Amino acid sequence: MCEVNLWQRPLRLQADNFTPPQRTPWGGRRILEKLKAGVALDPVKAAYSVVGESWELSVDPAFPSHIVEGQERRPLPEVLAAWGEALLGRRHLARWGASTPLLIKSLDAADRLSLQVHPPEGHRLLAPHESGKFEVWIILEAEPGAGIYLGLHPGTSPEALRACLAKGEDPGALCPFVPVKSGDIYAIEPGTLHAIGAGVTLLEPQLTVPGKSGVTYRVWDWGRRYDACGRPSAQGRLRDLHVEASLEVIDFSGQAVAPLGRMAPADVAASPTQGLLFARHGLYCQRVSGTGALALDLPGVMVAVVVLAGALQWGDASGGERFVVGEAFLLAAAMRTAHLDLDGADSLWLWVA
Repeated sequence: MCEVNLWQRPLRLQADNFTPPQRTPWGGRRILEKLKAGVALDPVKAAYSVVGESWELSVDPAFPSHIVEGQERRPLPEVLAAWGEALLGRRHLARWGASTPLLIKSLDAADRLSLQVHPPEGHRLLAPHESGKFEVWIILEAEPGAGIYLGLHPGTSPEALRACLAKGEDPGALCPFVPVKSGDIYAIEPGTLHAIGAGVTLLEPQLTVPGKSGVTYRVWDWGRRYDACGRPSAQGRLRDLHVEASLEVIDFSGQAVAPLGRMAPADVAASPTQGLLFARHGLYCQRVSGTGALALDLPGVMVAVVVLAGALQWGDASGGERFVVGEAFLLAAAMRTAHLDLDGADSLWLWVA
């Protein structure tokens, strides 16, 4: 991989960093057949029966992203370590080291995910190698009537939830079910009981401490059983639950979880537009969409760009690079301006500051 002026050009991220089907048996086909339909995929991964998660940006050792240049791939953690300040920025490097707390996933739920909760950073239950987690759900597509489970109904006590679980009853009835549609945005704060419902596809940026594993406590998995390969099976075993840890972490205040924001449908044929969608806990998300030339000022830290529709051309057609829907790329902190040519594009630009 040529490293001359690496930070002066976009770094293409592996587009098929998929979790295997046995890890996400609740997954569907939308990532394969829609989100990544125009992207060249590894033949083995293209043959997956379902894809529940595509890790678009990751430094997690289990599913690290790779920088792709031609036929060569280089692990993202290795690139960040080698080009720390130029890629990440001096302030970021001083706080987080030569890594990033940002993890970006695409998720497709053909079935409900487990009811779960994340602890806050610094919680006494966390081991030295574990991290709390904050995440945002940006709804990309939702079937009619689809929704998400968020929080608990007012008045629900720890004793009531414990009793429900002890009886093997469905605790989903204790949680508000929130119908969603494309463009809805929700912040999932630590302590919020939550689950993605069936028929929802979303982009999920997360924040965890670099070098540590973000922790999820599973409260309930709807009584499902799985075989040794992770496939649904009536003769299989139930997934492990973390009831006592969850009860200590869950927020029982009963406060409704309000939307963080909303993306209106993009007019991808109009002149380019840009605007900040949200900023929470140092996680920033800007939307860039439309058709035509655009010079975009950059924030001085590493930026991850995820293409949701159309295409982005970096530089001119003769010497630039083109990124299509389903692809993601990184821009270095040392860059000051992005010169783009948008072609019916809709994209999200994410960074941590």
